[in-house]
Amino acid sequence: MAQRKKKPTSHEQHAVANAQHKNEFFRKLRFLFKAYSGEDLYPLIPHNILENLYLMRCYSFKVVPAKDQVIPPELLNDLRKYIPVLATRETIQFSDNGPEITVHDCITIGFTMIRLSNSIDTVNFPHVKKIETALAELHDPIIIFQRLSEKFYRMLQTYGYFCSDIGKTVYWLKHVVEQFADEDGMQNLIIVNKQVAETISIVIDGNKRPVTRLGWPDSHYEFDWSVLKPSDLNIYNAVDDRPMNVYVQSHALLRLEERVDGINTGILHLNLYTFLRKPVVCYDYNHQILIEYQIFNTKVGYLRADIVDGKVIIRTFLFITQSGTPEGQLLNKNTGLKMLDKKYLAIDKLSTFMNSDIGKNEKVRKIFQDAGCDCLLDSFEKIGNLSFKHANQSFADMMLNYLQYDKQLIPETEEEQVQLSADATLQEIN
Repeated sequence: MAQRKKKPTSHEQHAVANAQHKNEFFRKLRFLFKAYSGEDLYPLIPHNILENLYLMRCYSFKVVPAKDQVIPPELLNDLRKYIPVLATRETIQFSDNGPEITVHDCITIGFTMIRLSNSIDTVNFPHVKKIETALAELHDPIIIFQRLSEKFYRMLQTYGYFCSDIGKTVYWLKHVVEQFADEDGMQNLIIVNKQVAETISIVIDGNKRPVTRLGWPDSHYEFDWSVLKPSDLNIYNAVDDRPMNVYVQSHALLRLEERVDGINTGILHLNLYTFLRKPVVCYDYNHQILIEYQIFNTKVGYLRADIVDGKVIIRTFLFITQSGTPEGQLLNKNTGLKMLDKKYLAIDKLSTFMNSDIGKNEKVRKIFQDAGCDCLLDSFEKIGNLSFKHANQSFADMMLNYLQYDKQLIPETEEEQVQLSADATLQEIN
C-alpha cells in the first residue's frame, strides 16, 4: 500500500513561498536590466552581489495610518486590498525605449535597481564599470518619478478623494520609501492621513448656523486651509486686505450634491476648494458675491458667499440656470421660466443635461446659448462617462412644449428681474 504523503509544515510552506518570491524577483530584475540597458547584463553580476541586492530590495506596499491618527479599519482593509491590485493593472514606461512595466514592478524592482545604481561604486567585481555605466542615468531618476506621479500618485490622490467629505473627514494618501530599522531593505509605505471637519457656530441674519472650515490636502501632502482676501473677492474699499478663513454652511454642501448630482461627493468638495484658491468673482442683481464653480472644466454654477465676522461664509450653491445667477436671470427674461418652472423641468440640476438630445436639438441649444448657459450643452460629452446619474427620458421636446404653453410668464421689467433674484436668493440661504 502506497504511503500517504506527509503534509508540509507551515515552516516548509513558508520556505517554499520565499524561494518562489526570490526566483520571481530575479526573473523580473533580469528582464528590467535588459530592457533598460539594451543588453543582457544580468549574468555579469556576481551571485553574492545579487543576493545582497535581494536583501536591500524595495518591498511591496504596506498601508499604515499616519502617526497618532486613528483610521477606520474598514478603510485600511479596503486600501490594503485594492491598491496592490490597481498597481498591477496600471503600467508606466521605465525607460524611454523599453517596454512598459506595472507600477508595482517599478516601485519594487525598478526602485531596487535605482538603489543598486547609487551603491555600485562601493563594490568591486570584474564588470563593475560596465554595470555602473549602464545604470548611470538612474542616479537622477527624475523622469521615472514624473511618470509615477502621472499614474500611481494620481491614483492615490483619487482614492483619497473618493473617501472624503469636507463636512465629515478628508483623507489623503502619501507614498513614502524608507529603510527598515533593523534590515537592509526599503519599505514602500502608503500613509493614510485624515483631517476631521472643524465646525463652529456663527450668527447669520440673527440665526445661529453651523459652518465648517474649508480645506484640502495640497500637492505637498500637507492640509491647506482655504483663505481669501477682500481683494480676491473684488472688494477694494476694505479697511485692510488681510486673509480671511473660509467656512461653508452644511446647506451649501447639501445643495451642491443635490444640484451637481451624479458626481462623487469627494470630487465635488475638491473642486470647491480648487475654485476658491483663485476665485472668479461676479455679483448678482443685489450685489451679492458669486464665485464661479466648475466640474471637469464645465461651468455649472456659483457659490454664494458673504463676509461675516471677518470670515468668508459660503452660504449656498446655485446651479447656473437658477434665478439667483446672471445666466439664470437671462434665462428668466428670455423664456419666462421662473423657479418652479425650472424645478418642474429639472433644469436646476446636472443630471438633466446628462442626455445627448439636449445639445443636438437646435432650438433648445439656442435657448441655453442665448442665456449664457451653453457650457451645459456639451456636458454630456465631457462628464457623461463620469456621472452615475443620467436623464431617463428625452428632454428637448418636453422643454419646447412646456415653453410654448407657458409664454405668458415672461417678465416685462428689470425691476421684476431684481425682485425674482432677491426672492430666489432669500429662499436659497434660508
